Amino acid sequence: MSEYPPLPHPAIIAMDNVYNFTTVRNSEIRFRWQKVCLLAEYEPIFPYVVKFVTEQGRMKYVRPLYR
Repeated sequence: MSEYPPLPHPAIIAMDNVYNFTTVRNSEIRFRWQKVCLLAEYEPIFPYVVKFVTEQGRMKYVRPLYR
């Protein structure tokens, strides 16, 4: 569990509009962004998480997203 409360959905939407985190190709950024979205239960990120988990082989990224 995170020590910080989850971000509200409007904040996630605003951040994504400015920085385009959802479509970034860097694995480190994708992993952290998707983790933030999952903790906030932001449903529009779910298909991107599934795609990332199926194309990424490193357990460093895959295991925490499955949890």
